[in-house]
Amino acid sequence: MPNWKQEKNSLTSDSKNSENDQLKEKTNDLEQRNRLENLRIFGVSKKDKDTDQLVVEFASKQGIFLERKSISRSHRAGKKIDGKHRAIIVKFVSHADRQKMFLAKKRT
Repeated sequence: MPNWKQEKNSLTSDSKNSENDQLKEKTNDLEQRNRLENLRIFGVSKKDKDTDQLVVEFASKQGIFLERKSISRSHRAGKKIDGKHRAIIVKFVSHADRQKMFLAKKRT
């Protein structure tokens, strides 16, 4: 006689695994979409702590008018190593501002 409790537990376990996989996929998708407004900038040598201002100055050098209010947040990334400048990660308020910076750098 088949043990229906074991079958039920097996089905429940399979559905939980499937649901877990779906949640992982959805979380990954949301994280990727959230990063669409981010840009990593290398080679900014000043050591000021105000990375927003450094990004605005960098944009100006690229010929782009960018205001501080266009930046949601920015920070240095990576470990501090003597003689090397850490990259700046910038999260823009709008994807359009991010694209202006990205395309301007590609042209130079």
